[in-house]
Amino acid sequence: MTLQEILPAVRQLPPAEKIELRRLLDAEAQASQDITSFSPGATYHFFTPYECAGLERLAQELSEYEARDTR
Repeated sequence: MTLQEILPAVRQLPPAEKIELRRLLDAEAQASQDITSFSPGATYHFFTPYECAGLERLAQELSEYEARDTR
């Protein structure tokens, strides 16, 4: 069966059934292609500005700026 054959029937579905169909198709596509974004219990590393070179200097400059600004 082709997409062109299915589309007329899908267009006649009520909105709630269209949403359910989309959910089912997403789950099936994910299972067949193994396209998971995150795995439960896994550890992922993300970049943050903490522990970056120059962060202490930036914090010091900010403190000095705020001290001058409140005078």
